[in-house]
Amino acid sequence: RMKHITCPIMIVHGNSDEVVPREHSNMNIEELRKSRKKRLGAEHESENKEEEVPNDDLMIYTLFLDRVGHNDMEMMYEAEMHARYRKFLDDLRAQSLEYAPIAKRGFWS
Repeated sequence: RMKHITCPIMIVHGNSDEVVPREHSNMNIEELRKSRKKRLGAEHESENKEEEVPNDDLMIYTLFLDRVGHNDMEMMYEAEMHARYRKFLDDLRAQSLEYAPIAKRGFWS
C-alpha cells in the first residue's frame, strides 16, 4: 500500500519501540523509495548508478531515535524532533511555492 502514497511523508521511530518494531518502518521506507524512484524515472538518475538518491530528495523524511520507545521520544529528543519537523515543513513550503499557484498568492504567509 505504501507505493500508492505520493505526498511527502515523515517517519519518526524510536529504536527501542516494543509496540511497532523498527523493521516495520524500514520496510515502509524501502517500499516508498522503490515506488518514488520508479516514478521519478531517468531524469533523476545519477551518473553514478551506485549512488543512492537521498530520502529527502524523494520527500521521505526519517528520524530514528536511540534509547526511546513508542511514547517517550519527546522527553529525550524534543529539540532534534522539532528541527526535523521544521526541515520537513520548510521543504514542503519551498516545494509548494515552486509548484502550487495558491502558495504563490500568499497561502503560506
